[in-house]
Amino acid sequence: MRVSLSIMALFAAGCQQDLLFEHVSTLVHSTDGLVVHQGGELATAGMGDQVCTVRAIGDETQLGVIVDYDFTMGQEAVQDQFEETVLVSSTEGVHLIESYSAAYPFEWLDIQADNVQQARLTDDQMVLLRQTTDGCQLDTMTFDGDLNIALDDALCMGSVDVSVNPIDGSIALANGKLTMVDADGPRQLDLRADLVAFDPLSGDLFVGDTRDGAIKRVHQDKVDWEVAMANLVDLNIYGEGGQILFARNTDSGYGEFGVIGDDGRVVDAQVIPNAGAVTSSSDGETVAVSLDEETHFFAVTPDGTRSWRLEPWQDEGVNFVD
Repeated sequence: MRVSLSIMALFAAGCQQDLLFEHVSTLVHSTDGLVVHQGGELATAGMGDQVCTVRAIGDETQLGVIVDYDFTMGQEAVQDQFEETVLVSSTEGVHLIESYSAAYPFEWLDIQADNVQQARLTDDQMVLLRQTTDGCQLDTMTFDGDLNIALDDALCMGSVDVSVNPIDGSIALANGKLTMVDADGPRQLDLRADLVAFDPLSGDLFVGDTRDGAIKRVHQDKVDWEVAMANLVDLNIYGEGGQILFARNTDSGYGEFGVIGDDGRVVDAQVIPNAGAVTSSSDGETVAVSLDEETHFFAVTPDGTRSWRLEPWQDEGVNFVD
């Protein structure tokens, strides 16, 4: 589905100012999980029964699918990314894509695991949330061995967000309630949350509450600061950490996304057709907003300068990634 003219005009009007984000291309396909790679030009997404790496930034002759992976006959979802490795889940287990550069062969590793609902990856740990015959279970796989942790069955019965602290290996799970898992096992904090993301710089935890409309930074189990955020839809770490991306819907009928600094202040925000899942490349060069049937890519220029703009009177359309 192409972007409508009204949405195009909305983006173009927003880019008349010196904003942090500039809309550069649109992936015209529904996605099941998406990560943006270092440098911001490439992204890998679950697209139905396969996974595709696409070029999102470049001229019209460069944009498009670079390679597609087809691990199984069923649905495949992109779950996470660490440096040059992408973690994918399918009906048959999880798959690690070890290289996605167009200049090198694409390799992957398959790991059998049943009923994977969420999967996360760090430099020395892979975490799988699974519904097993014995109940809800969290599997942690490290160089030192595997650990299976029994969880409340409610964590496998609905939507749950998962994040792993890359500093100490602790795990946060949010499904309205906030559950923390470490070497001592699971415990609940007295905080509402359905979105979680660990800051890789400090190890602090960002939590989002879509019902009450708030984003909080949690340090040593206590709230460090809180930002009111009505109609919150998603949050994620921006770049290499210290700041956080958010997406929300507004009372005016459109959406917006932006960045919150480490002091809890909103640094900048950009109008979008409606809010969706947000993510960025690890260097912060590119931000992606995934809606139901399309993903919008934005180049980031923190100092506000622009190499080019989308102006409504120039008839310069946004590139499409088909």
